[in-house]
Amino acid sequence: GTDLECTPNYYDGSTAADPCLVDQLATTQNPAYCYVGGRGCTDGVGVDPNSQCAKTNICLPLTVCHDCAGDFKCAANLDAYNHSPTAGPFFACSVPAHDDRLCKTTLRLPRPPTGGYGCRDFQIGNDGFGMKLYKGAMELDAITGKDTSQPTTSCDATIDVVPDLATGDVVTFSGIANYALENNGGIAIPIEFTVSPVDTCPDWMVPVPCVLSDNDAVQPQCAAGWSTPVRAGLAMDGSGGSTLTIDGKTMYYVTTAGLLAMTTRTSTSTTQMWGASTPIPTPNLTAIHAPKLSPDNSHILFVAINTLGESRLYEAMIGNGVLSEIMQFDDDDLAAGRTIESATYTPNSDTLLVAASNTSSPSHLYLVKIVSHVITNGGVQLGVSTNSTTVYERSPSLSANGLHLFFDSNRDGVGIYVSSRASLTDDFVTAVLVKELVGSDSSSGLPFVTRTSDEIYYNGKLGASTAVTLLRATRGVLP
Repeated sequence: GTDLECTPNYYDGSTAADPCLVDQLATTQNPAYCYVGGRGCTDGVGVDPNSQCAKTNICLPLTVCHDCAGDFKCAANLDAYNHSPTAGPFFACSVPAHDDRLCKTTLRLPRPPTGGYGCRDFQIGNDGFGMKLYKGAMELDAITGKDTSQPTTSCDATIDVVPDLATGDVVTFSGIANYALENNGGIAIPIEFTVSPVDTCPDWMVPVPCVLSDNDAVQPQCAAGWSTPVRAGLAMDGSGGSTLTIDGKTMYYVTTAGLLAMTTRTSTSTTQMWGASTPIPTPNLTAIHAPKLSPDNSHILFVAINTLGESRLYEAMIGNGVLSEIMQFDDDDLAAGRTIESATYTPNSDTLLVAASNTSSPSHLYLVKIVSHVITNGGVQLGVSTNSTTVYERSPSLSANGLHLFFDSNRDGVGIYVSSRASLTDDFVTAVLVKELVGSDSSSGLPFVTRTSDEIYYNGKLGASTAVTLLRATRGVLP
């Protein structure tokens, strides 16, 4: 591009329309986060030196903002500014050197903390973000793409160190690594490169692992992590699942008595409380469970017990807090005598994502075809699901774009799990436990993520309480 074009080299890479060139740091208060920021830029006009974008969607360790006082070049090149990354989370990479000359080396960075999301791009730099970093006579190249030896760790990345063998250039230096996440957030973490003398240069095709310090401490809440859960603040407490309208101002949920109820709020602000709760009649149906609104909010799915004592899946039209045209799904074709425990809509109008179990197996996740409330196939089990007779997956909840799947499970500890996929035609990758939402026992479950993916509701116990209640957590707003 030209000086008048907003070239993407220094963009955060998360949104095509982001107007910020990366050259500054921005901080927020209550809670305190550190973001990459910059000046506004318009194609054909260029950079406006008098403008400033408050922040992009890339967050850095808070200590970097404190050390660098708003200067992004400092964050990307700490050693040049007489700062050491050892005060906060950073990657430590050791480059071998033989006879005072650096060896050609492949460095492997460990997976950064992403709140369970995969990565779709990786950049490095010591000035801005890009695919190369230079230090004297040395070039470092960012290698993107998944680690083929560990296909489930999409955020693994490598850096090729290519020294000028004529001059060597044995020095300690620093840079910055930027990961673009699949949820449109980003994580930028400083890298410190040190030199380790060796008798013989190792095989550069064998990656040398770097180390991420303070892995747990750097959970990037501004990009992917969730806040500390709190009670949802309902007039009638809930414990059977919840679902929100597109605008986030109306909630349908199940009370502790198993009744469907509705409540509203005037704003989606984190401080806005929910108003009075109004029960919604469900004629001839009891023990309502796991409600989910359709993408256009015209219908609602839920599981209930009918007058025959059967637990079945239902769909109804919903408007102004009233159900109509309640229809029971015919699930006779569901394989292996499975019973549907919960369900959610998918981006395809002819499919549902269900959690179903039978007498010999706990609940697992299946994609089923539907025609006029009839399930027409036995169900295709999701690849992210298991065939275990002891591990369950329940209560699926899809993000609005269909790329992120939340559910509760006991696979690696009881709690809420999240899995991502690159597109609607790709498979979901191995799910990751969302550590911030771990409850005290098996009550953690029934997640629902709002349309903007910045608010989650789920069942759990808070602190030392023995009562299961509807909990709420939030995270930084993402596009």
